[in-house]
Amino acid sequence: MDRMEALSAGIDEDFDPLGNDLDEFANTIFAKSEQLGFDSEGRVMVSEKLLSHAGISDQAAFVGRGASFQIWEPDAFQAHQKEAQKNAKENPQKLKLSRKGVEE
Repeated sequence: MDRMEALSAGIDEDFDPLGNDLDEFANTIFAKSEQLGFDSEGRVMVSEKLLSHAGISDQAAFVGRGASFQIWEPDAFQAHQKEAQKNAKENPQKLKLSRKGVEE
């Protein structure tokens, strides 16, 4: 929830409330989002709608992304990861390390 609230605040701060950009970004990020529940054992419960959207049937890959994670169909993630690694190698200048939380 904290991440979604931070995204919402960023959209509210960065876009003109009367402009189209605010609606486009808000709809893109929030329109299909769902808050996931947990079962009695503490496992994440993913709706059939989201599983279907991701093409997940009997196996899933949980992929860490720093403060968040994604759930992928394993073969789809492998293909995505291969392309992402290629793009990262071709564009190393895009990676900027934050000094946030680093002691000097």
